[in-house]
Amino acid sequence: MRNSGLIDADVDGISAWDDLTLTNEGRIEAGDDGVDAEDGLILTNSGTIDAGYWAVNAGEDADVTNAEGGELIADRAAIDVLGGAVIRNHGLIDGGYNGIYADDSLELTNTGRIEAEDHGGEAGDDAGITNSGSIRAQHDAINVDERATIVNATTGSIVSQHEDAIDLDSGTVLNYGLIRPVSGEAAIDFDDSEVAVSTITNHGTISGAVAINVALGEDEDPQAIENSAAQVVVNHGRIIGTDGTALQLGAGKDQIDIYSMDIEGLVDLGADDDTLIVRATVQNGVVYFASDPETIDMDEAPDTAIYDDMKLVVASRDSFAGMDAHVTEHALGLGKSALVPMPDATGDGLAFCEQGLGDGAWWATGSVGVFDGDGSGRLSLGRDGARAGVFLSYGRISATLSDGHDLISDSTLLGLHGGTGLPGGAQLVGIAYLGFGTIEMRSPLTASGRGSAETQILGLAGSVASAPSASGVSVVARAGIEHQRIGEMTMSGLGGASFGARDVTSGYVSAELRMEHGLAAGRVITPFLGLDVLFTDGEDVTMTLGSGSTRFATGTGGSSAQLILGAELGSTGQPWHLRIEGQYDDSGAAGGSLTAGLRF
Repeated sequence: MRNSGLIDADVDGISAWDDLTLTNEGRIEAGDDGVDAEDGLILTNSGTIDAGYWAVNAGEDADVTNAEGGELIADRAAIDVLGGAVIRNHGLIDGGYNGIYADDSLELTNTGRIEAEDHGGEAGDDAGITNSGSIRAQHDAINVDERATIVNATTGSIVSQHEDAIDLDSGTVLNYGLIRPVSGEAAIDFDDSEVAVSTITNHGTISGAVAINVALGEDEDPQAIENSAAQVVVNHGRIIGTDGTALQLGAGKDQIDIYSMDIEGLVDLGADDDTLIVRATVQNGVVYFASDPETIDMDEAPDTAIYDDMKLVVASRDSFAGMDAHVTEHALGLGKSALVPMPDATGDGLAFCEQGLGDGAWWATGSVGVFDGDGSGRLSLGRDGARAGVFLSYGRISATLSDGHDLISDSTLLGLHGGTGLPGGAQLVGIAYLGFGTIEMRSPLTASGRGSAETQILGLAGSVASAPSASGVSVVARAGIEHQRIGEMTMSGLGGASFGARDVTSGYVSAELRMEHGLAAGRVITPFLGLDVLFTDGEDVTMTLGSGSTRFATGTGGSSAQLILGAELGSTGQPWHLRIEGQYDDSGAAGGSLTAGLRF
């Protein structure tokens, strides 16, 4: 039977016995049921069925397809069917009471919208629901009984206004999208059940007052029956308990299998023998437990993970690796800004590393740089004699260490500075320094929070520059080594975990090929091309939580290289210089720096 026009009836729009096949492309309006059939209904709707009672009312084994653009609207249930129904919705199902009311063995595929004042979809045992659209209801968005299978795809949302987003007795929930109540209830709630094990695997977001909850019996409601079955929760995504409890699993041999640490709220596994499994993919953060699980499986966990004192803590290896790398960049930046040469007063070179500026002079240099989005700056002030002097230097680094982790590093240094001329007009300059500073790591509380440590610094560096040839060609080589002692640090977002003091040794070797060119008014520009090779050797990090501890490497041992290209500008007889430098390293990151100096 096919309808492409208008059927307007005070009672039922279409009424038939068994095995009705109906294609509706038009409009059916009815005071009672839009379509009233017995067993074996096959309905394909791309039009509108609008009814005062049920839009579709059928017996066993109904097969209903609501195509894109199709509408099934009713004051009671949009679809009311008995067992074995297969429903595919690509349009709109809107029920004044239920969107769909079905008996056992419902198979529902939804890519469209299901909306209802009470339950979006309600069914008996063995329901199979696959949702990549929207299911919304004032009360339970989905309410099913035993052995349900619910798959919510990446584009799927299952949302309730006042009660649970999903209310079931037992089954399997696989979520890639969003499951949440707007206010006050659980995202997924298990009633009492005789089925031994239910499983929730989450790759998306599950959020509720309690994200995943089970019936607690008389502790929750004098009329309630306790759910003492086992729930297995496998988290790859995000679980949020907006009232402070993410999981409340009650009695039974429950298990939480953590691939993702993105769990906000307490994990309460309840009574009986419960299990925690920590996987290799866990990211930094902390998960709090109401009590210690009886079985704790850390076999696959990274060495940055530790469980103790009802807390699972995972540190960010990348943030410590970034910290070590910036220690090395600090040493190189100091060397390039403070290695001002100390030739005889009769020198008359003009390039930065060959400038002859006289005895008994004050000098100051300042540098700013940006590399791969990270900023740094340093200001140094010195007083030199004929061959040696002293200097004071302050520097700051502001950098992103890893995703969500930022670094602020300050250092104040006091050093000796000296230089001499070598045979052939070469210049040798060196510095030795010591100092102190702080390193502060910043991240959201859901990651690691904030922490700071004091630092102690000791370093040596030097440069040698050849005299320019008749054609203006010269070579500059630099080298330096620095040792930092980074003190103990406690991160505010890691449940009281502390990180022991550790040493980081860094160094660099740098070489530049330069070419002087005279400009008007006595100015000289010196383009250069060079290579920096940086070395880092940081001690392993020791993390302590309660009575437990773990030790892990930062992964920054070894070397890296960067190509440098730039120019220096000076003026004959004028005690100033300007250096502009671009960098491109072997990981593809790029940056630049500006250094200015003055003798007075």
